[in-house]
Amino acid sequence: MSANPAKSKPPSEEELFPRPITEEEIRALDALVGDSVPPLVAQGRETFLRDLPQLLKRHYGWSVAYSGDRQLGLSRSAWSLYDECLRRGFKRTEFLVLFIDEKHFDNETEILSPEPDL
Repeated sequence: MSANPAKSKPPSEEELFPRPITEEEIRALDALVGDSVPPLVAQGRETFLRDLPQLLKRHYGWSVAYSGDRQLGLSRSAWSLYDECLRRGFKRTEFLVLFIDEKHFDNETEILSPEPDL
């Protein structure tokens, strides 16, 4: 007897996202698609990179969603963030979900800690 597709469980996050996308892969994709990257997605990536040092301190290994300069949410599950953004009415071209880890930094970027107050 075959499984009922309506009752089958959704694929796991590991099946959908076998590994986080790297900054190098994002740059390669940018080169391929050029100006066709949606503005809210491009701005969201810039905001993510700006926020990344703080995110690494508090939420390493989590996922975060952005639309433009707005952080939409944090979760241990990228899948749940996609779901939540779509449920809230965002179109797929209006947000992005990224995994929080240091691989988003290129070799020229340093992670700086705040200077201690003397």
